[in-house]
Amino acid sequence: MASKRALGEALQALLDNGHRIPDGTTAQRIGKHWESYLEPFSDEEVQIAIHKMILIRTVSSWPPIAAIVANVPRVEAAKKIEAVDDADEVFGEVLDLIRDRGSYREPGPLELDPDEQRSKAIYRGIQSAGGWRSLCLCSYEQIAAPRAAFRAAYRSHMAKSNALGDWDNTKTLPAPSNGEPRSIAGILEHMDF
Repeated sequence: MASKRALGEALQALLDNGHRIPDGTTAQRIGKHWESYLEPFSDEEVQIAIHKMILIRTVSSWPPIAAIVANVPRVEAAKKIEAVDDADEVFGEVLDLIRDRGSYREPGPLELDPDEQRSKAIYRGIQSAGGWRSLCLCSYEQIAAPRAAFRAAYRSHMAKSNALGDWDNTKTLPAPSNGEPRSIAGILEHMDF
């Protein structure tokens, strides 16, 4: 947890390097605001983030708290890990699972990984590659096309779930029983904005 001393030193470092506190506020108000957002980070992490802000400064205005948090090493590392494309590695894990389970013990959509979204993404990849049995029957020479289909579907699902959270394209409105196209007319008038 960042100490008041570290937060005070961070504020002072920004002021000493030409950042101006916005009109209508004070360093004390900014400090209280920072306490709530920078609480999970250590003194050293806050110091590193502030030094990065000073070094990359393009304007003399006060930096938004989000920019400071984005420069914390732990946050930067998490973003880098999240951006790593692991589709090839995951496809290898699927092939290992196929070898271990065989074609008659197909896992369900939530059995492929402890993380629900990643498990769904792997399942979508398997379905796009022709399904579990199809992958089981592929020879080494035939695996290139299913591998490409798996990778594309896995990446797409992971990108969508990272952007939208609990995204699931299988959750759609059921078709009306009378065969008419579904109408969404009037739906906005019931929503609160």
